[in-house]
Amino acid sequence: MLSAWSVAMSPRSYDFLEALGIFTLGFIGVSLVAYLIVGVPSIVYALLMEYVINAHVKTAARVITLSALFGALTGAGVSVLLLVKPDPLFSTALTIIGGTVGCSMGYVLRRMYTKAADSALRPTHEARN
Repeated sequence: MLSAWSVAMSPRSYDFLEALGIFTLGFIGVSLVAYLIVGVPSIVYALLMEYVINAHVKTAARVITLSALFGALTGAGVSVLLLVKPDPLFSTALTIIGGTVGCSMGYVLRRMYTKAADSALRPTHEARN
């Protein structure tokens, strides 16, 4: 979007292929930055939740609390990466949003984990006969 704006507002006139190239490079650049800012923390969160937290923490409340904490830390980290000058309101908002998303994801993941564990322990119809 920013690259389209810069092409539109530029005093230089661009032909269609030049404008398309600038827009494409801008889109690819923004996508790569977005994947780094959001994708890497998501992968770390998924690995921690799957192999460390759900496997070793027994109570749902602790899992949800840890998930909310990870989400809040991610929100705070993203706010630091996005800002040149720190803005406390923006940082607080991203931290609260991250904690809320982490809390809800912790709840959903814990429910899925316990359902999978329960169904693994429950005998199937063929096993009963």
